[in-house]
Amino acid sequence: MGKLYGEIQEELSAFKDFKNNFKFRQLALEAKGLEIYCVDLLVKDKDDNTTAITDKWINVGYKLNNPFSRCLSNLFPYEFIFKGKKARSIEAVLQCLKFKDIDKQDIILTYS
Repeated sequence: MGKLYGEIQEELSAFKDFKNNFKFRQLALEAKGLEIYCVDLLVKDKDDNTTAITDKWINVGYKLNNPFSRCLSNLFPYEFIFKGKKARSIEAVLQCLKFKDIDKQDIILTYS
């Protein structure tokens, strides 16, 4: 039947507390010879191969051979409706917003 109003308010309050107190921390990259590490996990090896996913982070990129990395990329082809128009990717929406001309926006939304 759904949540009661009080339960929703509690959940919303807890989320607002989390949001207000959240501290983003950029993890540092460390070069060791020709390899790059993050939190002692290999990011890129000496042959320029990239680690796409670990239990601590996901390297997001459409060209990476990992389903999570690809689907989290702005370039991932996923059609949806944005302001009444069909968009082919999040990146298409971000790029179309650079233009005031509606006709240009419509053209850009069709790119994937």
